[in-house]
Amino acid sequence: MRISFKWQWAVLSFLVLHTAVAHSGRDTQAVRSASVKGGGDILVAQARQYEHGEGVLQDREKAVELYCQAARQGSAEGQYALGWMYANGRGVERNDGIAARLFEMAAARKHADAQKLLRFMPLPDKRKVQLPNCLSRNVYVRTNITPNKYYVDQSISALVEKLAPQYEIDPGLVLAVIAVESGFNTQAVSPKNAQGLMQLIPATAERFQVRDVFDPEENIRGGMAYLRWLLAFFKGDVALVAAAYNAGEGKVMRALHTAQAESFSDIAKTRLIRRETREYVPRFMAATIIAKNPDRYGFPQNDVSPHQFEEVIVRRPIHFKAIANVTGIPYQELKILNPELRRDATPPDDPEYRLKIPVGTREKVEQLLDRAPTYKFPPLSIKVRQQKSEPDSGRWYRVRVGDSLEKIAKRFNISVKTLKSTNNLTSATIKAGSRLVIAQ
Repeated sequence: MRISFKWQWAVLSFLVLHTAVAHSGRDTQAVRSASVKGGGDILVAQARQYEHGEGVLQDREKAVELYCQAARQGSAEGQYALGWMYANGRGVERNDGIAARLFEMAAARKHADAQKLLRFMPLPDKRKVQLPNCLSRNVYVRTNITPNKYYVDQSISALVEKLAPQYEIDPGLVLAVIAVESGFNTQAVSPKNAQGLMQLIPATAERFQVRDVFDPEENIRGGMAYLRWLLAFFKGDVALVAAAYNAGEGKVMRALHTAQAESFSDIAKTRLIRRETREYVPRFMAATIIAKNPDRYGFPQNDVSPHQFEEVIVRRPIHFKAIANVTGIPYQELKILNPELRRDATPPDDPEYRLKIPVGTREKVEQLLDRAPTYKFPPLSIKVRQQKSEPDSGRWYRVRVGDSLEKIAKRFNISVKTLKSTNNLTSATIKAGSRLVIAQ
């Protein structure tokens, strides 16, 4: 049976949605096993974060770049996902020929969803399709690129190893949270205002006494305390802990109670858990396994000790450059040691700020700090939205699709005549999005 071309992508969209829903209901253990085949799968997980803005700012061009690297490493899921980006014009210009070629490559690697898609679309002439640059040569040969940029930041890993025993928590669990939530970006902020390495929302940060969520150590300590609490609450069930970290323990408990279930795999088959959480847990479980043994899964690590530093009390706002000028400490080193200070100066509202400085420089800094000038922060530019003043005689109503004067008049218990006269209307025609004054 042939389907006309204009309907092909509609059919494909339905199939992908159906597949995603079916996939999300699979047993967590099976998904976990399928998710740890190699570095390509981690690149795919990171790409999905950028594609959907999960824990990081949405950046579809970055997602395409990561999918492309995964595809080059031979990841069928990477090839399939990259094809879907080209099919829908996400982060790249839409190109159905490239999309079909990538689906064909994924299908050759026995990707079930790609094989389904190929039944409904014509295959392109390979000679006329120019693949993306990262796939132009030796597509099926796995490269030796180590994507540690997208997975384990080793200085943060060393900090986690140092702090984990204090909270009696597995460092691999913490690294998995950081990898999936922020991609090791200390300045990450989500659309829901989750912040820092472990993406703490303001309420959680306050609950676990985190004063500065962008300070790596403070953020990690707060995240570890929360993980420790979740592990105790869910009696060590890591899948439920992951679901609760993403959705909140209240939602997970309500889902368990409503479904009369005891495990994440049970509630994942229902509509009680959002798709985002159903997809988050397998990625989290995969990351915990990889974090325990990165070398085994294609992420060789070098031994790196945590940043060593001393602290000095600063009682007024001083810019890093001024400190560098009077002490000789490199400006960039001050930035690396104090990533929480995003404006490169000590805060104006903290009379005893603990500034991190290189080991062995505290005495020198304390002697010379008085020579550094006080920094005056430039005012933040805040865009003020101009609001139209509302008339004293009533209030505004924005017309919605499907509205009519009769419906609006009935809703506010006024007559159509009054509504028309108040708004100087000569006919009954109104447009969605326009504003009407509703007389009191």
